[in-house]
Amino acid sequence: MAATTPPLEMRVSRHFLSWLSESGASLVFTTYQTNRLFLIGMNADGRLLVFERHFDGPMGLHAAIGGQAIPRGT
Repeated sequence: MAATTPPLEMRVSRHFLSWLSESGASLVFTTYQTNRLFLIGMNADGRLLVFERHFDGPMGLHAAIGGQAIPRGT
């Protein structure tokens, strides 16, 4: 019998949602130890959206706009 993974529980600070909304930001990060990629943002009605995806050994991210790499520090 396969072990089941407990459901993801996300807790945020009381000002996090307003910061996301005001900044128009989204967050993306990986966890090599648990083989996960997380995408965090807000939907149109102001609710937190969290997507979790499994990858074999995610080690980092690369950002590009229109096929052009975004320089560091931008």
